[in-house]
Amino acid sequence: MSWIKSVTVNLLIAGVTFSVCLGLIEVALNFVPVTGGIVEEDGEGRSLRLKLFPANYRSSRKPDDYYLAETNGSIEQKDYLLTTDRFQSLTVRDVSDRRDLSATRNVMFLGGSTTESLFVDEEKRWPELSVALANRGANGKPFAAFNYGVSGNSLMHSTANLFAYGRIIQPEVVVVHHLINDLSLLSQDGTYVTSGRGAKDYFVTMAPESLGQHLFRQVRHNLLPNTGDLLVRLLAGYLAPARGGNAVGGGDLVFDFNTETGRQSIADAYLRQMDEFLTLTQQLGAMPVVVIQAVVTDRSAPHFGVIHKRNAARHVDIDAAAEAHQALAERLVAYAQTRGVATVDLRDLGNDTMMYDLVHYNAAGSAIVAERMAAALRGQ
Repeated sequence: MSWIKSVTVNLLIAGVTFSVCLGLIEVALNFVPVTGGIVEEDGEGRSLRLKLFPANYRSSRKPDDYYLAETNGSIEQKDYLLTTDRFQSLTVRDVSDRRDLSATRNVMFLGGSTTESLFVDEEKRWPELSVALANRGANGKPFAAFNYGVSGNSLMHSTANLFAYGRIIQPEVVVVHHLINDLSLLSQDGTYVTSGRGAKDYFVTMAPESLGQHLFRQVRHNLLPNTGDLLVRLLAGYLAPARGGNAVGGGDLVFDFNTETGRQSIADAYLRQMDEFLTLTQQLGAMPVVVIQAVVTDRSAPHFGVIHKRNAARHVDIDAAAEAHQALAERLVAYAQTRGVATVDLRDLGNDTMMYDLVHYNAAGSAIVAERMAAALRGQ
């Protein structure tokens, strides 16, 4: 029986060694700059990192057990596809139908993970659904969706992405969907242009994947869904910037969203950037539509216990962050009215049936958002 024990121990050691090596390789790959997308690496002094998925790109995202613990079960542990066209826009269609941009009424959607529609099937994501619904029974040129939502992006990123592709796409409508990422960034850094964070920024903000990253992620999810995640998460905690990556709050805040003065400073900085975004949109001859993002208002469901506990460990008060989000939303609504800009207010969708966590729409929520956006598009 001793040989059985020996084989068992050796297999266990081999498995642990393989898991550790896989995690280390994955972390190392995240330090490698990604080619194909528009990415400005950190340099000396102040810098801005621009993010887009590479052109003609196909990958996937799969929620792991750790992530799923913060959800209400309305998403699945499966691969959710990400496909881009030659304009680096998320799409569900073959890139060949993008050849003649003059044949369509182009709509650019810019935002973070809620616009990317993270962990929603391609054909059910609200930007694509919006134009499909708007085109039903319509005469003339059809609408076409160009989705530039990228997880973690702020309004500054979207302004740069609009600048990069606006004159190429020539959009008739530009939809902007930003709040929570901006609240996070401005509370932590007090500015959209942060000091250089080096290679660590690539890991914490989850840059678009290289082929190597994609292959190792697939192996880790399918063979070592728990051990590999744990190792990478521990290393991420060690390597992450002191202020906690993309988390809302955490660490020392430049603008404390728990105070009225801090919220005012965040709103002022945010609306200055929104002013630049809207001015650029109008210079392109497009009509802007501002989406008022929702957050879940009733946070008593079981998975919010997990969210509260994990964020409390990072000294983040989720309830205070949600209140600060609502205050910023109110300022945005008032600002849009003064500029005469159309809005699509989604705050009433802040319930557990429309979202799978605090801020992300599930398939049901995405369908409702699409209906409201389609109505706005039909009015043009």
